[in-house]
Amino acid sequence: MRIADVDLSKQTLMIAEVGVNHEGDFDAARHLLQLAADAKADAVKFQAYYIRELRYISPFADPERFERSQRNELTLDQ
Repeated sequence: MRIADVDLSKQTLMIAEVGVNHEGDFDAARHLLQLAADAKADAVKFQAYYIRELRYISPFADPERFERSQRNELTLDQ
């Protein structure tokens, strides 16, 4: 199996997990991406979700969690 230029039968693909550790700060996300590149990661995984669109956290039932989760979002352009 291949992913991009990596033949997984010959090489391990190292994926750096950033998740939402950027806490919605685009500069922090870019910094974490650079750290992954410096560590020779082949790929970086970010979590992208949009609270208002998914509706799995209700702004009415749990307003604190809704607000906190929304602060961790990056925009599609970012």
